[in-house]
Amino acid sequence: MSQLEKYIGWKLRIVIAVSLLIGSIIFFIKGYSFRSSGETFSQYWVLALLMLWGSVSQISPAINNYSNTEDNPT
Repeated sequence: MSQLEKYIGWKLRIVIAVSLLIGSIIFFIKGYSFRSSGETFSQYWVLALLMLWGSVSQISPAINNYSNTEDNPT
């Protein structure tokens, strides 16, 4: 486990993942409202997808860090 992984605990990773997921939902809704008004492409959907990808990429390390702390409570 690297020094950065020790610093960023599983609780912080879960908070980051949830906030990115909420942001993704908000930007998807905003992008959908632009599409309903006649826009052909919305940068908000790209941002929503990137935030969703970031959220998913934070969940796996959080689960691994949580399982490591449960195995070795130091």
